Amino acid sequence: MKKPAIFITIMVIYLLAMLFVFLVLPGIMYTTIILEDNIKWQYRNYKWETYETDNSLRGYKVYNPTNGQYIGTYDIQYTDKGWLVQEGKQYKSLNNSMLAVKSSKLKVYGFEINTLTDNAVIDKVLNKASLKKTSGVVIGNQIKIDLDNDGKDEIIYGISNMDEMGNTKFYVMAINMNGEYKIIKKVTGDNTPSIYVYSIIDVDGDSNLELIIKESYFSMSGCDYSLYSLVDGEYTKMISTGGSL
Repeated sequence: MKKPAIFITIMVIYLLAMLFVFLVLPGIMYTTIILEDNIKWQYRNYKWETYETDNSLRGYKVYNPTNGQYIGTYDIQYTDKGWLVQEGKQYKSLNNSMLAVKSSKLKVYGFEINTLTDNAVIDKVLNKASLKKTSGVVIGNQIKIDLDNDGKDEIIYGISNMDEMGNTKFYVMAINMNGEYKIIKKVTGDNTPSIYVYSIIDVDGDSNLELIIKESYFSMSGCDYSLYSLVDGEYTKMISTGGSL
């Protein structure tokens, strides 16, 4: 074989290897999750870590994080307008929340948020969280979904007195698993954020669902995100943005 042909063959093999390493291999070996506010997480070496990369990413499955709808597979790019998806030669906004993933196993589950009106349940959750309902307004919501694949719905609660004047603010997120109330997250103080479920996913296909929690601060720009996994019957934080952005 002539030298030019050998050189071309080597270059082709090299380029194919690079494409495999940077485009194909991450999707096979690592689970990558992209959230709003330029949040990028990756599961590798048996742990979650912040994914350091540029803001142009190729071949991501894009979902609506709340209803679980698969929108399509796109190249995506982060700009001052947020994450954009590429259609043809143009990038455009989806005009709603976006969850993008690169994984062969990850699934996104839709859910509905309903108003919680049962005062007995509110009292049980607040008692479990060592909080007391004062004379002001306490608001609550709930999500019913089978989180551990046992055929029974668990119930996720969000309870707050954010509309109450003059008292210490609190927001608590809890879960009812088989009749037992467990606290996922509790925040108190004057700068208490609103806390709610951003998305419900199954990261690894084991039918135990993970929760992505979003915290929104009234007096600060940006939001915090945390990923919780079911470990020994308890929802445990795996990774977080760690502070206001």
